[in-house]
Amino acid sequence: MFFDFSSVQAIAYRILMNGVRNNKCSHAYLINTNGYNKGFDFAKAFAKVLLCSNGSDECNCSVCASVDNDVCPDLKVINCDGLWIKKEQMDDLQAEFSMKSVSSNRKVYIINGAHNLNASASNSILKFLEEPEEGIVAILVTDNIYNVLGTIVSRCQVINLNNSDTYSDSMIVNVANKLYDESGKIDSFINDSDSLDKIDHIISFIKYLDSNGLDTMLYINDLWNKYISKDDYIFAFDIMLMYYNDVISYKLNNRVILTEYNDDITRFSSYDLSYIMKRINLIIELKNRIYSNVNSALLMDKLIIGMEGLK
Repeated sequence: MFFDFSSVQAIAYRILMNGVRNNKCSHAYLINTNGYNKGFDFAKAFAKVLLCSNGSDECNCSVCASVDNDVCPDLKVINCDGLWIKKEQMDDLQAEFSMKSVSSNRKVYIINGAHNLNASASNSILKFLEEPEEGIVAILVTDNIYNVLGTIVSRCQVINLNNSDTYSDSMIVNVANKLYDESGKIDSFINDSDSLDKIDHIISFIKYLDSNGLDTMLYINDLWNKYISKDDYIFAFDIMLMYYNDVISYKLNNRVILTEYNDDITRFSSYDLSYIMKRINLIIELKNRIYSNVNSALLMDKLIIGMEGLK
């Protein structure tokens, strides 16, 4: 029930319930989880309130029961299809939502992991958000708002969740929870004696690249010798994204994940925010190419040249 979040997410809960009670609900919400590991559960519980004929946060009516049992015809949940959320999924959503609601006066869709929308899917959902239809509510959930298209963010009511009860004193635990959503993978990463070394390796690369620019290409074999497979590259690029997102978090006085690199993050925070965002966008662009089996040496050349070109 949504009421279960009234204490742990008091501010977000109060904002959303006030909207429901005053009949001032937005047509689109973007829930920024800030690392809170029950962000999707929060979104689904709120969707149940929106669909409930009583508008209640503690209801057990047939509509609420259908949401709990994942059989509600007026609620659509969209997750990644493989590694990304694709345009075809958005097309199917719009076709399905062109029909009237069955059991409620609203239809609600949740995009879980909105930062994983590929370019064409982002453009498709943007058009849906730009011309909202009465009775349709979007709930987008992300743990990385900086990777969501800015024009999408601007068309949503952003709800920031509180992450204070989900962070551990251990950096490796926080990194694992950020990277993975399966307990087996989380435990494996935490218990792997090489995990910290791998993180340190990629942070060292970032610092070397920042200081040496194009000369990094001369020493790439030494600097990048741990990353061979596609999964290795994805991990390395995810750590780079985490690092630069931590720089932004530090600038905004928010909690960082890579706490053992606070000194480096502090130094990088002197850079302009738009410059950091350009670095993030470049990394995302190149990470996308990993899935297309691009030549690894060419990928790293593009990263180094691209980073230097941003200066």
